Amino acid sequence: MSVRSVVALLILTLLLAGVALWTLRPPARATLNAAPGSRLLTLDLAAVTKLRLRIADNTGAPAAQTSGEQVITKAPSNPGMSPTSEAWTWRPAPPTPTNSTTPASPARAWPLDPTRVRALLRLIAEARVLAPAPAGQSLPEDALTLTIEPNLGVLRIARRALAGGVLASFTPPGSTTPAAPVLIDATLLNVLTQPGPSAWRPRQLLGELALTATRITITSPTTPTASNATSAPTQTIQLRKRADRWDLLAPVAAPADTTVAQALAAALERLTITRYISDEAITPQRAGLTSPSATITLTRESTSGAASAAATLTLILGSTADAAGTSLYASIDDGTTIVTLDAPQLTPLQLSANLLVAKPAASDLQAPDIAAIDLTGPAGTLTLTRTPAGWTLQNPGALQSTPLDPQQSRVAQSLPGFFTAVAADAIDLLITAPTGPATTITLRDSKNNPLAVIAAETADTADTAPLTLTTGQVRRSYKTPPAELRQWLSLVR
Repeated sequence: MSVRSVVALLILTLLLAGVALWTLRPPARATLNAAPGSRLLTLDLAAVTKLRLRIADNTGAPAAQTSGEQVITKAPSNPGMSPTSEAWTWRPAPPTPTNSTTPASPARAWPLDPTRVRALLRLIAEARVLAPAPAGQSLPEDALTLTIEPNLGVLRIARRALAGGVLASFTPPGSTTPAAPVLIDATLLNVLTQPGPSAWRPRQLLGELALTATRITITSPTTPTASNATSAPTQTIQLRKRADRWDLLAPVAAPADTTVAQALAAALERLTITRYISDEAITPQRAGLTSPSATITLTRESTSGAASAAATLTLILGSTADAAGTSLYASIDDGTTIVTLDAPQLTPLQLSANLLVAKPAASDLQAPDIAAIDLTGPAGTLTLTRTPAGWTLQNPGALQSTPLDPQQSRVAQSLPGFFTAVAADAIDLLITAPTGPATTITLRDSKNNPLAVIAAETADTADTAPLTLTTGQVRRSYKTPPAELRQWLSLVR
Protein backbone atom coordinates (compact mmCIF):
# COMPACT_ATOMS: atom_id res chain seq x y z
CA MET A 1 0.00 0.00 0.00
CA SER A 2 1.31 3.39 -0.92
CA VAL A 3 2.08 6.10 1.60
CA ARG A 4 -0.68 8.27 0.10
CA SER A 5 -3.25 5.50 0.65
CA VAL A 6 -2.14 5.03 4.26
CA VAL A 7 -2.49 8.76 4.98
CA ALA A 8 -5.95 8.89 3.40
CA LEU A 9 -7.07 5.87 5.45
CA LEU A 10 -5.75 7.48 8.61
CA ILE A 11 -7.63 10.74 7.95
CA LEU A 12 -10.85 8.81 7.27
CA THR A 13 -10.43 6.89 10.52
CA LEU A 14 -9.99 10.12 12.49
CA LEU A 15 -13.10 11.63 10.86
CA LEU A 16 -15.21 8.57 11.71
CA ALA A 17 -13.95 8.65 15.30
CA GLY A 18 -14.91 12.34 15.57
CA VAL A 19 -18.41 11.67 14.28
CA ALA A 20 -18.81 8.80 16.75
CA LEU A 21 -17.68 10.92 19.65
CA TRP A 22 -20.06 13.73 18.66
CA THR A 23 -22.95 11.29 18.39
CA LEU A 24 -22.31 9.67 21.75
CA ARG A 25 -21.57 12.91 23.66
CA PRO A 26 -24.54 14.19 25.73
CA PRO A 27 -25.98 17.55 24.62
CA ALA A 28 -24.41 20.55 26.26
CA ARG A 29 -26.49 22.26 28.96
CA ALA A 30 -27.16 25.95 28.93
CA THR A 31 -24.52 27.47 31.12
CA LEU A 32 -25.62 29.79 33.95
CA ASN A 33 -23.70 31.00 36.92
CA ALA A 34 -24.26 28.32 39.59
CA ALA A 35 -22.11 30.01 42.22
CA PRO A 36 -23.81 30.27 45.62
CA GLY A 37 -25.51 33.64 45.99
CA SER A 38 -25.83 34.29 42.26
CA ARG A 39 -29.19 34.92 40.65
CA LEU A 40 -30.87 31.89 39.13
CA LEU A 41 -32.02 33.90 36.11
CA THR A 42 -32.26 37.38 34.67
CA LEU A 43 -35.81 38.67 34.26
CA ASP A 44 -37.25 41.96 33.04
CA LEU A 45 -40.35 42.26 35.23
CA ALA A 46 -42.03 44.81 32.96
CA ALA A 47 -41.77 42.45 30.00
CA VAL A 48 -43.73 39.61 31.60
CA THR A 49 -47.27 39.31 30.21
CA LYS A 50 -48.19 35.73 31.09
CA LEU A 51 -47.22 32.90 33.43
CA ARG A 52 -48.20 29.30 32.68
CA LEU A 53 -48.07 27.02 35.72
CA ARG A 54 -48.25 23.24 35.56
CA ILE A 55 -48.27 21.13 38.70
CA ALA A 56 -48.43 17.34 38.79
CA ASP A 57 -51.84 16.03 39.76
CA ASN A 58 -52.57 13.74 42.69
CA THR A 59 -51.76 10.66 40.61
CA GLY A 60 -48.10 11.68 40.49
CA ALA A 61 -48.12 12.02 36.72
CA PRO A 62 -45.38 14.28 35.39
CA ALA A 63 -46.37 17.93 35.32
CA ALA A 64 -45.49 18.08 31.63
CA GLN A 65 -48.16 15.43 30.92
CA THR A 66 -51.00 16.85 33.03
CA SER A 67 -53.69 18.81 31.25
CA GLY A 68 -54.28 21.17 34.15
CA GLU A 69 -52.52 24.43 33.40
CA GLN A 70 -53.09 27.55 35.45
CA VAL A 71 -52.60 30.78 33.54
CA ILE A 72 -51.85 34.19 35.01
CA THR A 73 -52.33 36.91 32.41
CA LYS A 74 -51.61 40.61 32.45
CA ALA A 75 -54.69 42.48 31.32
CA PRO A 76 -54.23 45.14 28.65
CA SER A 77 -54.16 48.70 29.93
CA ASN A 78 -57.19 50.88 29.35
CA PRO A 79 -57.13 54.63 28.65
CA GLY A 80 -58.35 55.52 32.14
CA MET A 81 -55.73 53.45 33.91
CA SER A 82 -52.95 55.14 35.85
CA PRO A 83 -49.50 54.69 34.25
CA THR A 84 -48.37 52.81 37.35
CA SER A 85 -51.43 50.57 37.69
CA GLU A 86 -51.91 47.13 36.21
CA ALA A 87 -54.39 44.28 36.32
CA TRP A 88 -53.88 40.51 36.28
CA THR A 89 -56.27 37.60 35.88
CA TRP A 90 -55.96 33.96 36.86
CA ARG A 91 -57.59 31.10 35.02
CA PRO A 92 -57.38 27.87 37.02
CA ALA A 93 -56.91 24.45 35.51
CA PRO A 94 -60.15 23.25 33.91
CA PRO A 95 -62.21 20.85 36.02
CA THR A 96 -61.76 17.15 35.49
CA PRO A 97 -64.27 15.81 32.92
CA THR A 98 -66.98 13.56 34.34
CA ASN A 99 -66.14 10.97 31.67
CA SER A 100 -63.65 10.53 28.91
CA THR A 101 -66.07 11.72 26.22
CA THR A 102 -67.08 14.94 27.96
CA PRO A 103 -64.63 17.81 27.48
CA ALA A 104 -63.82 19.91 30.51
CA SER A 105 -65.67 23.20 30.70
CA PRO A 106 -63.35 26.19 30.50
CA ALA A 107 -62.67 27.73 33.89
CA ARG A 108 -63.59 31.37 34.44
CA ALA A 109 -60.89 34.01 34.69
CA TRP A 110 -60.61 35.64 38.10
CA PRO A 111 -59.07 39.03 38.84
CA LEU A 112 -55.99 38.79 41.03
CA ASP A 113 -54.51 41.16 43.57
CA PRO A 114 -51.79 42.80 41.43
CA THR A 115 -49.54 43.30 44.44
CA ARG A 116 -49.41 39.53 44.91
CA VAL A 117 -48.43 38.97 41.27
CA ARG A 118 -45.74 41.64 41.46
CA ALA A 119 -44.41 40.00 44.61
CA LEU A 120 -44.23 36.65 42.77
CA LEU A 121 -42.35 38.21 39.85
CA ARG A 122 -39.85 39.78 42.23
CA LEU A 123 -39.32 36.42 43.93
CA ILE A 124 -38.62 34.84 40.53
CA ALA A 125 -36.24 37.61 39.49
CA GLU A 126 -34.41 37.56 42.82
CA ALA A 127 -34.21 33.77 43.28
CA ARG A 128 -30.63 32.95 44.23
CA VAL A 129 -28.56 29.80 44.11
CA LEU A 130 -27.87 28.17 47.47
CA ALA A 131 -25.49 25.58 46.05
CA PRO A 132 -24.95 23.39 42.99
CA ALA A 133 -27.11 20.28 42.90
CA PRO A 134 -25.61 17.28 44.73
CA ALA A 135 -23.81 14.88 42.45
CA GLY A 136 -26.16 12.60 40.56
CA GLN A 137 -29.30 14.63 41.42
CA SER A 138 -31.66 15.72 38.67
CA LEU A 139 -35.14 17.19 38.64
CA PRO A 140 -37.92 14.59 38.91
CA GLU A 141 -40.52 14.30 36.16
CA ASP A 142 -43.28 15.68 38.41
CA ALA A 143 -41.42 18.94 39.01
CA LEU A 144 -43.47 22.12 38.85
CA THR A 145 -43.14 23.89 35.49
CA LEU A 146 -43.47 27.67 35.15
CA THR A 147 -43.33 29.09 31.63
CA ILE A 148 -42.66 32.83 31.51
CA GLU A 149 -43.98 34.64 28.45
CA PRO A 150 -43.38 36.10 26.00
CA ASN A 151 -40.46 33.70 25.45
CA LEU A 152 -38.66 34.61 28.67
CA GLY A 153 -37.72 31.10 29.70
CA VAL A 154 -39.00 28.07 31.57
CA LEU A 155 -38.40 27.44 35.27
CA ARG A 156 -38.79 23.96 36.80
CA ILE A 157 -38.79 23.36 40.55
CA ALA A 158 -38.84 20.03 42.37
CA ARG A 159 -41.64 19.73 44.92
CA ARG A 160 -39.60 17.94 47.57
CA ALA A 161 -36.92 19.44 49.77
CA LEU A 162 -33.33 18.34 49.35
CA ALA A 163 -30.34 19.32 51.47
CA GLY A 164 -32.02 22.41 52.88
CA GLY A 165 -33.47 23.64 49.58
CA VAL A 166 -35.29 22.50 46.46
CA LEU A 167 -33.85 21.57 43.10
CA ALA A 168 -34.51 24.05 40.31
CA SER A 169 -33.46 24.45 36.72
CA PHE A 170 -33.99 27.27 34.25
CA THR A 171 -34.18 27.05 30.48
CA PRO A 172 -33.16 30.44 29.06
CA PRO A 173 -35.02 32.11 26.18
CA GLY A 174 -34.18 30.65 22.79
CA SER A 175 -32.87 27.40 24.28
CA THR A 176 -34.48 24.00 24.56
CA THR A 177 -31.92 22.63 26.99
CA PRO A 178 -32.22 23.43 30.70
CA ALA A 179 -29.25 24.60 32.67
CA ALA A 180 -27.69 22.31 35.23
CA PRO A 181 -29.93 21.99 38.32
CA VAL A 182 -29.10 23.94 41.45
CA LEU A 183 -30.52 24.27 44.93
CA ILE A 184 -32.65 27.32 45.72
CA ASP A 185 -34.68 28.40 48.73
CA ALA A 186 -38.16 26.80 48.96
CA THR A 187 -39.95 30.16 49.32
CA LEU A 188 -40.77 30.45 45.61
CA LEU A 189 -42.15 26.90 45.52
CA ASN A 190 -44.31 27.57 48.59
CA VAL A 191 -45.73 30.78 47.11
CA LEU A 192 -46.73 28.90 43.94
CA THR A 193 -48.27 25.90 45.69
CA GLN A 194 -49.38 26.73 49.26
CA PRO A 195 -52.03 27.33 48.11
CA GLY A 196 -50.85 29.32 45.12
CA PRO A 197 -52.70 31.80 42.88
CA SER A 198 -56.12 30.66 44.10
CA ALA A 199 -55.45 32.60 47.31
CA TRP A 200 -54.69 35.79 45.40
CA ARG A 201 -58.25 36.24 44.24
CA PRO A 202 -60.16 39.21 45.68
CA ARG A 203 -61.34 38.79 49.24
CA GLN A 204 -63.77 41.67 49.08
CA LEU A 205 -66.96 39.96 47.95
CA LEU A 206 -68.98 42.69 46.28
CA GLY A 207 -66.22 45.06 45.24
CA GLU A 208 -66.76 48.49 43.79
CA LEU A 209 -70.49 48.02 43.15
CA ALA A 210 -71.15 48.00 46.91
CA LEU A 211 -69.96 51.62 46.96
CA THR A 212 -71.76 52.84 43.84
CA ALA A 213 -75.08 50.96 44.04
CA THR A 214 -78.16 53.17 43.88
CA ARG A 215 -80.59 50.38 44.79
CA ILE A 216 -80.34 47.58 47.35
CA THR A 217 -82.89 44.76 47.41
CA ILE A 218 -82.91 42.13 50.17
CA THR A 219 -85.27 39.18 49.81
CA SER A 220 -85.63 36.45 52.41
CA PRO A 221 -88.22 33.77 53.24
CA THR A 222 -90.79 34.60 55.87
CA THR A 223 -91.34 32.38 58.88
CA PRO A 224 -94.98 31.22 58.86
CA THR A 225 -96.95 32.33 61.91
CA ALA A 226 -100.59 32.56 62.81
CA SER A 227 -100.59 36.24 61.79
CA ASN A 228 -98.92 35.85 58.39
CA ALA A 229 -100.05 32.36 57.38
CA THR A 230 -101.63 33.75 54.21
CA SER A 231 -98.89 36.25 53.39
CA ALA A 232 -96.30 35.93 50.63
CA PRO A 233 -93.60 33.26 51.23
CA THR A 234 -90.88 35.90 50.95
CA GLN A 235 -90.36 39.37 52.30
CA THR A 236 -88.53 42.09 50.40
CA ILE A 237 -86.77 45.20 51.61
CA GLN A 238 -85.73 47.63 48.92
CA LEU A 239 -83.77 50.85 49.32
CA ARG A 240 -83.01 53.47 46.69
CA LYS A 241 -80.44 56.23 46.93
CA ARG A 242 -81.16 59.74 45.77
CA ALA A 243 -78.26 62.17 46.09
CA ASP A 244 -77.06 61.72 49.67
CA ARG A 245 -80.37 60.35 51.00
CA TRP A 246 -82.06 56.95 50.91
CA ASP A 247 -85.70 56.03 50.40
CA LEU A 248 -87.41 52.82 51.43
CA LEU A 249 -89.40 51.45 48.46
CA ALA A 250 -90.53 48.12 49.96
CA PRO A 251 -92.30 46.78 51.94
CA VAL A 252 -93.63 50.35 52.21
CA ALA A 253 -92.70 53.61 50.57
CA ALA A 254 -91.14 56.02 53.04
CA PRO A 255 -88.02 58.10 53.60
CA ALA A 256 -85.30 55.88 55.05
CA ASP A 257 -83.13 56.53 58.05
CA THR A 258 -79.99 57.66 56.22
CA THR A 259 -77.68 56.60 59.04
CA VAL A 260 -79.08 53.05 59.13
CA ALA A 261 -79.14 52.77 55.32
CA GLN A 262 -75.53 53.94 55.06
CA ALA A 263 -74.51 51.45 57.75
CA LEU A 264 -76.21 48.69 55.73
CA ALA A 265 -74.36 49.73 52.56
CA ALA A 266 -71.08 49.87 54.48
CA ALA A 267 -71.66 46.35 55.87
CA LEU A 268 -72.17 45.08 52.31
CA GLU A 269 -68.95 46.77 51.18
CA ARG A 270 -67.03 45.08 54.02
CA LEU A 271 -68.21 41.52 53.25
CA THR A 272 -65.06 39.42 53.03
CA ILE A 273 -64.65 35.96 51.52
CA THR A 274 -63.18 33.56 54.07
CA ARG A 275 -62.78 30.60 51.72
CA TYR A 276 -63.20 29.66 48.07
CA ILE A 277 -64.80 26.22 47.82
CA SER A 278 -62.87 23.89 45.52
CA ASP A 279 -64.53 20.68 46.76
CA GLU A 280 -66.58 19.40 43.81
CA ALA A 281 -68.88 17.60 46.26
CA ILE A 282 -70.18 21.00 47.46
CA THR A 283 -72.74 21.59 44.73
CA PRO A 284 -75.03 24.65 44.65
CA GLN A 285 -77.86 22.44 45.89
CA ARG A 286 -75.82 21.05 48.77
CA ALA A 287 -74.67 24.58 49.65
CA GLY A 288 -78.29 25.70 49.92
CA LEU A 289 -77.96 28.14 47.02
CA THR A 290 -80.92 26.70 45.12
CA SER A 291 -83.17 27.44 48.13
CA PRO A 292 -81.38 30.53 49.46
CA SER A 293 -81.69 31.86 52.96
CA ALA A 294 -81.58 35.34 51.41
CA THR A 295 -80.65 37.16 48.22
CA ILE A 296 -79.16 40.64 48.07
CA THR A 297 -79.20 42.48 44.76
CA LEU A 298 -77.11 45.59 44.17
CA THR A 299 -78.07 47.78 41.23
CA ARG A 300 -76.28 50.78 39.84
CA GLU A 301 -78.79 52.60 37.68
CA SER A 302 -77.60 54.43 34.60
CA THR A 303 -78.11 58.17 34.57
CA SER A 304 -77.35 60.74 31.93
CA GLY A 305 -73.71 61.75 32.11
CA ALA A 306 -72.90 59.15 34.76
CA ALA A 307 -69.28 58.08 34.94
CA SER A 308 -70.21 54.47 35.76
CA ALA A 309 -72.28 52.23 33.54
CA ALA A 310 -75.39 50.46 34.81
CA ALA A 311 -74.66 47.18 36.58
CA THR A 312 -76.41 44.54 38.66
CA LEU A 313 -74.98 41.91 41.00
CA THR A 314 -76.91 39.39 43.09
CA LEU A 315 -75.47 37.78 46.19
CA ILE A 316 -77.08 34.45 47.09
CA LEU A 317 -76.76 33.29 50.69
CA GLY A 318 -77.10 29.57 51.22
CA SER A 319 -76.96 27.23 54.20
CA THR A 320 -74.46 27.09 57.04
CA ALA A 321 -71.06 25.78 56.02
CA ASP A 322 -70.12 24.22 59.36
CA ALA A 323 -71.82 22.43 62.23
CA ALA A 324 -71.41 25.41 64.55
CA GLY A 325 -73.12 27.74 62.11
CA THR A 326 -70.25 30.22 62.17
CA SER A 327 -70.00 30.45 58.38
CA LEU A 328 -72.38 30.50 55.44
CA TYR A 329 -72.14 29.41 51.82
CA ALA A 330 -72.58 32.22 49.29
CA SER A 331 -72.24 32.94 45.58
CA ILE A 332 -72.35 35.99 43.31
CA ASP A 333 -72.55 34.07 40.02
CA ASP A 334 -75.55 31.75 40.47
CA GLY A 335 -73.50 29.03 42.13
CA THR A 336 -70.72 28.76 39.56
CA THR A 337 -68.29 29.87 42.25
CA ILE A 338 -69.09 29.01 45.87
CA VAL A 339 -67.46 30.81 48.76
CA THR A 340 -67.98 31.04 52.51
CA LEU A 341 -68.62 34.09 54.66
CA ASP A 342 -68.29 34.42 58.41
CA ALA A 343 -71.82 34.59 59.82
CA PRO A 344 -71.10 37.60 62.10
CA GLN A 345 -70.45 39.68 58.96
CA LEU A 346 -74.10 39.21 58.01
CA THR A 347 -75.56 40.39 61.33
CA PRO A 348 -75.79 44.08 60.25
CA LEU A 349 -77.81 42.96 57.21
CA GLN A 350 -80.51 41.26 59.28
CA LEU A 351 -82.66 44.37 59.69
CA SER A 352 -86.40 44.69 59.85
CA ALA A 353 -87.97 47.32 57.65
CA ASN A 354 -89.09 49.19 60.78
CA LEU A 355 -85.48 49.97 61.62
CA LEU A 356 -84.84 51.35 58.13
CA VAL A 357 -87.70 53.85 58.20
CA ALA A 358 -86.80 57.43 59.08
CA LYS A 359 -87.73 58.08 62.69
CA PRO A 360 -89.21 61.64 62.37
CA ALA A 361 -92.64 62.09 60.80
CA ALA A 362 -91.40 64.49 58.10
CA SER A 363 -87.67 63.78 57.83
CA ASP A 364 -87.51 64.75 54.16
CA LEU A 365 -88.43 68.36 55.01
CA GLN A 366 -86.36 71.16 56.52
CA ALA A 367 -87.80 72.93 59.57
CA PRO A 368 -87.26 76.47 58.14
CA ASP A 369 -89.38 75.54 55.11
CA ILE A 370 -92.47 75.06 57.28
CA ALA A 371 -94.26 78.40 57.59
CA ALA A 372 -97.76 77.24 58.56
CA ILE A 373 -99.40 74.24 60.26
CA ASP A 374 -103.07 73.32 59.81
CA LEU A 375 -104.74 71.01 62.33
CA THR A 376 -108.00 69.77 60.77
CA GLY A 377 -110.69 67.64 62.39
CA PRO A 378 -114.48 67.29 62.69
CA ALA A 379 -114.64 70.62 64.54
CA GLY A 380 -112.86 72.57 61.82
CA THR A 381 -109.33 73.78 61.17
CA LEU A 382 -106.87 75.42 63.55
CA THR A 383 -104.02 77.23 61.81
CA LEU A 384 -100.63 78.20 63.21
CA THR A 385 -98.75 80.71 61.04
CA ARG A 386 -95.23 82.08 61.31
CA THR A 387 -94.91 85.85 60.86
CA PRO A 388 -91.97 88.23 61.25
CA ALA A 389 -93.34 89.18 64.66
CA GLY A 390 -93.88 85.60 65.82
CA TRP A 391 -96.48 82.87 65.49
CA THR A 392 -100.21 83.46 65.25
CA LEU A 393 -103.17 81.19 65.96
CA GLN A 394 -106.49 81.05 64.10
CA ASN A 395 -109.04 78.88 65.93
CA PRO A 396 -111.73 76.87 64.14
CA GLY A 397 -114.47 79.23 62.97
CA ALA A 398 -112.50 82.38 63.81
CA LEU A 399 -112.34 85.12 61.17
CA GLN A 400 -108.78 86.22 61.89
CA SER A 401 -105.56 85.13 63.53
CA THR A 402 -104.32 86.31 66.92
CA PRO A 403 -100.71 86.46 68.09
CA LEU A 404 -99.67 83.72 70.50
CA ASP A 405 -98.30 84.57 73.90
CA PRO A 406 -94.51 84.14 74.28
CA GLN A 407 -94.78 80.63 75.76
CA GLN A 408 -97.15 79.34 73.09
CA SER A 409 -95.12 81.08 70.37
CA ARG A 410 -92.00 79.24 71.54
CA VAL A 411 -93.91 75.96 71.35
CA ALA A 412 -95.19 76.78 67.86
CA GLN A 413 -91.65 77.71 66.84
CA SER A 414 -90.44 74.26 67.97
CA LEU A 415 -93.12 72.31 66.09
CA PRO A 416 -91.37 72.30 62.67
CA GLY A 417 -88.32 70.76 64.38
CA PHE A 418 -90.56 68.25 66.16
CA PHE A 419 -92.02 67.02 62.86
CA THR A 420 -88.75 67.00 60.91
CA ALA A 421 -86.15 65.92 63.47
CA VAL A 422 -87.62 64.28 66.60
CA ALA A 423 -87.46 60.48 66.45
CA ALA A 424 -90.57 58.48 67.22
CA ASP A 425 -90.49 56.11 70.18
CA ALA A 426 -92.04 53.29 68.13
CA ILE A 427 -92.69 52.64 64.44
CA ASP A 428 -95.23 50.28 62.91
CA LEU A 429 -95.69 49.43 59.25
CA LEU A 430 -99.27 49.14 58.11
CA ILE A 431 -100.39 46.56 55.56
CA THR A 432 -102.66 49.16 53.95
CA ALA A 433 -102.71 52.90 54.38
CA PRO A 434 -105.45 54.13 56.72
CA THR A 435 -108.43 55.90 55.14
CA GLY A 436 -110.54 58.73 56.44
CA PRO A 437 -108.38 59.93 59.37
CA ALA A 438 -110.28 61.83 62.03
CA THR A 439 -107.56 64.48 62.36
CA THR A 440 -104.85 65.65 59.95
CA ILE A 441 -101.82 67.89 60.28
CA THR A 442 -100.88 69.75 57.10
CA LEU A 443 -97.45 71.36 56.90
CA ARG A 444 -97.31 74.32 54.48
CA ASP A 445 -94.63 76.55 53.03
CA SER A 446 -94.57 80.35 52.95
CA LYS A 447 -96.76 80.35 49.81
CA ASN A 448 -99.34 78.16 51.55
CA ASN A 449 -98.43 75.13 49.42
CA PRO A 450 -98.85 71.80 51.26
CA LEU A 451 -95.55 70.07 52.03
CA ALA A 452 -96.87 67.03 53.93
CA VAL A 453 -100.14 65.68 55.30
CA ILE A 454 -99.95 63.66 58.52
CA ALA A 455 -102.80 61.74 60.17
CA ALA A 456 -102.90 62.31 63.95
CA GLU A 457 -104.51 60.18 66.64
CA THR A 458 -104.51 60.65 70.40
CA ALA A 459 -106.80 59.86 73.34
CA ASP A 460 -109.35 62.54 74.12
CA THR A 461 -108.63 62.82 77.81
CA ALA A 462 -105.34 61.17 78.77
CA ASP A 463 -102.53 63.74 78.66
CA THR A 464 -99.96 60.94 78.91
CA ALA A 465 -101.36 58.81 76.06
CA PRO A 466 -99.03 58.45 73.09
CA LEU A 467 -99.59 60.60 70.04
CA THR A 468 -99.50 58.63 66.81
CA LEU A 469 -98.64 60.29 63.51
CA THR A 470 -99.22 58.33 60.31
CA THR A 471 -97.75 59.11 56.91
CA GLY A 472 -98.56 56.66 54.12
CA GLN A 473 -98.13 53.18 55.61
CA VAL A 474 -95.90 54.24 58.49
CA ARG A 475 -97.33 54.92 61.94
CA ARG A 476 -95.07 56.61 64.49
CA SER A 477 -95.83 56.81 68.19
CA TYR A 478 -94.55 59.56 70.49
CA LYS A 479 -94.78 59.09 74.25
CA THR A 480 -94.19 62.74 75.17
CA PRO A 481 -95.22 65.07 72.33
CA PRO A 482 -95.51 68.83 73.05
CA ALA A 483 -98.39 69.37 75.49
CA GLU A 484 -99.69 72.41 73.54
CA LEU A 485 -99.89 70.27 70.40
CA ARG A 486 -102.19 67.87 72.27
CA GLN A 487 -104.34 70.83 73.38
CA TRP A 488 -104.59 72.32 69.88
CA LEU A 489 -105.52 68.91 68.45
CA SER A 490 -108.28 68.58 71.06
CA LEU A 491 -109.85 71.80 69.75
CA VAL A 492 -110.57 70.32 66.33
CA ARG A 493 -111.72 66.84 67.37
